[in-house]
Amino acid sequence: MSPTFLNRNEELDFLQKKYRSKKPELLIFRGRRRVGKTFLLKEFSRRVNGLYLLATVTSVHDQLQIFSQTISRYFGDPLPAMRPFAGWEELFLYLAQHAQRRTAVIFDEYPYLLEAQPGLGTVLQKYWDEYFRANKNIFLVLNGSALSMMEKETLESKAPLYGRRTGQWFVTPFDPIENNAFFSNRSLIRAIEWYALSGGIPFYAQIFSQHAAPLEAIFHEVLTYGEVLFEEVEFVLRGEFRNPRSYFPILKAIATGSRKFGEISSKTGYDRANLTKYLAVLEGLKLIHRDTPITESNPQKSKRGIYFLSDHFMHLWFNYVFPYQAELEIGGREKVMEEIVRPTFDRFISQTCEKIIRQLLQKDFFKLGMSFERIGRHWDNQAEIDVFGYLQGGDTLLGEIKWTNSPVGEEAIHDLDKKIARVQTLARGTIRKMIISKSGFARGLARKYRDFILIDLRKYKV
Repeated sequence: MSPTFLNRNEELDFLQKKYRSKKPELLIFRGRRRVGKTFLLKEFSRRVNGLYLLATVTSVHDQLQIFSQTISRYFGDPLPAMRPFAGWEELFLYLAQHAQRRTAVIFDEYPYLLEAQPGLGTVLQKYWDEYFRANKNIFLVLNGSALSMMEKETLESKAPLYGRRTGQWFVTPFDPIENNAFFSNRSLIRAIEWYALSGGIPFYAQIFSQHAAPLEAIFHEVLTYGEVLFEEVEFVLRGEFRNPRSYFPILKAIATGSRKFGEISSKTGYDRANLTKYLAVLEGLKLIHRDTPITESNPQKSKRGIYFLSDHFMHLWFNYVFPYQAELEIGGREKVMEEIVRPTFDRFISQTCEKIIRQLLQKDFFKLGMSFERIGRHWDNQAEIDVFGYLQGGDTLLGEIKWTNSPVGEEAIHDLDKKIARVQTLARGTIRKMIISKSGFARGLARKYRDFILIDLRKYKV
């Protein structure tokens, strides 16, 4: 299975613009593991004939040996191969002296270099200030997946390279439409299901795309002991934490429905001080996010904040793998599939499809001609609204999403009208009402309720 380069045009345009700037550049690239940073930077390096240096978990001596060989080949100079660099100072000085044309130098997985030699950032700072900054041919990119280390060593005010960067980019997962480029099925419903599994992470989408249907992919790639995705979440967390087990109870609690601070505390047994600290760390690493009603005037101080996993695959794994690992490790995947996964799969998708559909609305995928100032959810002790959007021009869109296997009937219309009556003071301008259904609508509903926007997801392709 060979990977395919898809999308990432915005990121490539940014890199190309910086590359053409005719001035020294120091760019910081970061993003979660598996999001495709390496693939992106390799493609850029190929297009500009750059020097791509991939760090690994090895000693400083071995890394310098490897980089010396790569640099020797790149510059057509046998000397570094015959006498490898003795230290980073020699390597940086060599690059400064031999960049006689625009030279893109990409250090991929930069945190591995920092782990092997603490203080490397200070060395690089010195050579940037004394040599690279004066050389308009230098185009330097530092890339890393260990978000906490990348922030600490490159972006925070106490970081050695603070104030030196000339640009930065956080590589995000693909959106639902981009993600579906990996799959042959053009159905929007199927695209939403695939996105609920892969979350726009190319590595996951590439693996899942070998299968015709999501349940088949879960069975063969997620529930099967020995496959790469079976232990994927543990691998990702070990890359961020020395002791990931401290965070597992929180992630599992959120994934399985404990959203409020008090609920998470009760489920995990963590006291307020420790839970506050752990949640802040997880938010900083973008593994979770805190959601508040879109109607809140001061979200940061809202007492209605609830937590969600930011990673769709992690949500899948904590629901279907983590609680049943012992059984799956001894070959119990058929039982877990038939007794756990298959009966709950639609409910699982319904937990994530709301966010996906709001993304599609923002992109005007349904051709409604609406531009949003803000869009999200609303909940209070009066009502919960799946889609609450403040539109450009002063109107408000209020809607419900029905991920069921039966056509939506008149009852849903009346339910939404009742909810709107309870929250209409939070709306502005004209209220536009909408229902989105996975399985269509009862016969005659659209004719009877012409003031409703009714979207049948079965009719849309991607």
